Amino acid sequence: MKLILTVAVICLSLTSFGQERRNRVGLNKYIPINMHLGMKFSANQYFSTFKLEPSGASSATISGSESIGGGGGFFLRYDWDNGLAFQTELNFHFRNGKVRTSHMFTPDTMITVTKDYLTNFNSVTAEIPIYLKYRWELTPTRKGHWKAGSAISVFLGPRIVFGPYSKRSVGRNIFTQIYDQESRLVETEIEGLNTRFTPIASLGVSAGVDYELHSGLLVHASFYRGLTSHSKKAYGYKILDNRLEVGIGIRFK
Repeated sequence: MKLILTVAVICLSLTSFGQERRNRVGLNKYIPINMHLGMKFSANQYFSTFKLEPSGASSATISGSESIGGGGGFFLRYDWDNGLAFQTELNFHFRNGKVRTSHMFTPDTMITVTKDYLTNFNSVTAEIPIYLKYRWELTPTRKGHWKAGSAISVFLGPRIVFGPYSKRSVGRNIFTQIYDQESRLVETEIEGLNTRFTPIASLGVSAGVDYELHSGLLVHASFYRGLTSHSKKAYGYKILDNRLEVGIGIRFK
């Protein structure tokens, strides 16, 4: 959370910089006047929802946590005359976290088996949001507080997520009680389970807001909600993304 607050303060401080009026130079001079290319970077805070799939256990619990991640990539925006715009992006995001599950099985009144698993994972995703965007161009004021080309925007749309890389490591603690006999099996890392963690593709929706200076610098914040699991269903649970992204970007002149 400290990292996100730091990024937010840095982003807001950019609004005090003086800029020049936008020019069609650089990369943007090769595309139509109403199209714009740029780059974005973000710090990501995760509030994912962890849910167990039915397992036949007498009782089961799950918990998880994820560290602050980050991302970056490119965007392409196409403007219409009425303030509406279409924007698509190609961003790469990285994250890591852990999942704890516990299942208790009672095949007999005198037999109890408790299986605890700890999964550590990390992943890199390639994400393509498709936004419908509305932009409010800020009218220049007499004292120069706003300059032509500055705009505040809101956007909403689906996001397609691909998982080119992910990995997990799994440890377990199995406790068995049969009458008055007890046994315990502990493995810090199970061989053969260092496999990919995420599915090949998943889907979600996101919404956000950004403020663009006439120089091309921009500050953005968005919220992403996953509609399908970030983890493979075969692992017995699903992770639904709730992600806050805060960052900065630049529209190429």
